[in-house]
Amino acid sequence: MKCVCLPIFPDHMNDEKKACQYHDRADHEDNLHVSRTGLFISFNGFLAVAVGLVGDQVIKTAFVCIAVAVDALWAVWAPKARRFIRALRDAGRDRDDEKLWRSTVGGAERHRWIGDPLTLTSAYIPGLLLLGWLVILLYLSSSRSTAR
Repeated sequence: MKCVCLPIFPDHMNDEKKACQYHDRADHEDNLHVSRTGLFISFNGFLAVAVGLVGDQVIKTAFVCIAVAVDALWAVWAPKARRFIRALRDAGRDRDDEKLWRSTVGGAERHRWIGDPLTLTSAYIPGLLLLGWLVILLYLSSSRSTAR
């Protein structure tokens, strides 16, 4: 849904137009972030199934290394997206919907450890998946060394 801003006073037109542009861009970036998160989770699932089905230890290790590399990049990139989306939302803070968000959820987002869904998809999911793949990599390397 597109933002429709009708200026009340002509001298406020640029401020309202900018607020709408920031809001629309924040919505767009948020949707991209959710789509990318789904893509990364699906990719991790595909690699987990591949690791489970493949019998060759070297191929398993290669799949796990691919997952570690991709998830490490995701863990670096995703928090930057969260900060950018939040900055866009803050730039349009004079909008009524942003004021409502701040009065109901906004303060809690910055003070709770778990935060909001954007924090979950930006910080916790990438980190947990990366940690999981590193544990699997350690397990594979230890089982490889004990087999010799």
